[in-house]
Amino acid sequence: EYQSICGEASDDVINPLESYEEDYLIPQAVDEILSGGSYALANQAKCPFKAFAEHRLKAQSTPQPTEGIDPKERGQVIHKAMELLWTSLQSQEQLLSLEPSALGCLIDESIHQAIAQLSATHPQFTQTVEIQRLKKLIHACMDWERQRPPFKIAALEQSFSINLAGVDFKVRVDRLDSVDEKTWVIDYKSSLPSTKPWYEERPKEPQLLLYALLDENINTLMHLQLKAGNVQVSGISEETTGVSGVSSIKKDDTWTSCITRWQQQLWQLAEEYQKGICTPSPAATSICQFCEHQALCRLNFSL
Repeated sequence: EYQSICGEASDDVINPLESYEEDYLIPQAVDEILSGGSYALANQAKCPFKAFAEHRLKAQSTPQPTEGIDPKERGQVIHKAMELLWTSLQSQEQLLSLEPSALGCLIDESIHQAIAQLSATHPQFTQTVEIQRLKKLIHACMDWERQRPPFKIAALEQSFSINLAGVDFKVRVDRLDSVDEKTWVIDYKSSLPSTKPWYEERPKEPQLLLYALLDENINTLMHLQLKAGNVQVSGISEETTGVSGVSSIKKDDTWTSCITRWQQQLWQLAEEYQKGICTPSPAATSICQFCEHQALCRLNFSL
């Protein structure tokens, strides 16, 4: 009887196994509008599936509870405080002309205006702690600004749109400085990127390279780390700037050739993104270790 039952059961299971090879190619739908700004290109370089999950599927990780102000809010506040401060100062000359007490008052005013947006969501104690942190940070930054070649502010928190491979990428430039009739781009960071995008084939931090395409007058790109007691810079320039951390281009290279190369690299990433190339292929193992989309890509990394 047991054999009979087993035999009947085995006769029922007659469907052959089917194999399917995933090509990880999901083209843009007719009514789909691609977006994501520079982060879409950054994720495409880090891992094409990460770009697909975050910017096309709109997959989001569960927010993690934090004590005090979370990193995103902290970034918004410091950006706003710096914008307000430089809107008042406008130049290094004005910065140098202020007495320490006057500069301190201007910094305090900028911080309090910037942090006012947190009054409804954070208690006074949290705001007070953040105000003290910001004061140290901005004063340290002003010490660094005094050591630079003379400059004037050309633009603050200005938005642009760049079209690459038929996709409009929205970008917002933290700051543009006029230095000797040229323009320097400054991008504020809480910590400097671990790699230098201007030397990479697939730039994982492409913001500055995108900004370089905005205006032919731009000839210096800088990441400025805003951290109390540890203000550092990483950048590249057409010329020798005298700023520690900013390298000049190689002797056998030209700024025009750099721009052309970066545009080609960014165009390639944008084209992949537009065509829907979404292969789970991380540029480094650490990208998977900190990725929230492993359940979606279905790729088992034993890293």
